[in-house]
Amino acid sequence: MDNHTAKAESPPSERLLWAPWRLEYIRGIKDSDCFICDKRDDRNDDDRNLVLARGQESFLLLNAFPYNSGHVLVAPYRPRWIGDTNFMPVIGDTRVVPEALTDTARRLREAWEKEG
Repeated sequence: MDNHTAKAESPPSERLLWAPWRLEYIRGIKDSDCFICDKRDDRNDDDRNLVLARGQESFLLLNAFPYNSGHVLVAPYRPRWIGDTNFMPVIGDTRVVPEALTDTARRLREAWEKEG
C-alpha cells in the first residue's frame, strides 16, 4: 500500500485516494455554504475565481484544492440534484481521505493522552 492510492477494505471495489492538502479547505473558515454559487454569481472577477469559461447553462472553473493537476469543474447555473451530496463514492468508486496518516496519528495520540 502506498501513500497515493490503496485498495479500501470496505467495500472491496472502492479505491482510496489520499488528498491531505484538501484539509486546508475542509477545516478553513468558509465565507458561505456554496463556493460554486459564489463563483457563479461573481461575474466581475473570473480571474481571481479561476473561472475559465461561461456558457448558457454552465461554467468551467479550476478547483483550488484539486485531486490532481488541471482538475476542471463543470458547474451548472441551476442547483444540483438534491440527492447528489458526494459524487466520488458513487461515480468514481473512490473514497477520499482528506488528511495525511501522520496528521491523523498525531491527532489520535493527542486525544488518547488527553483522555488518559
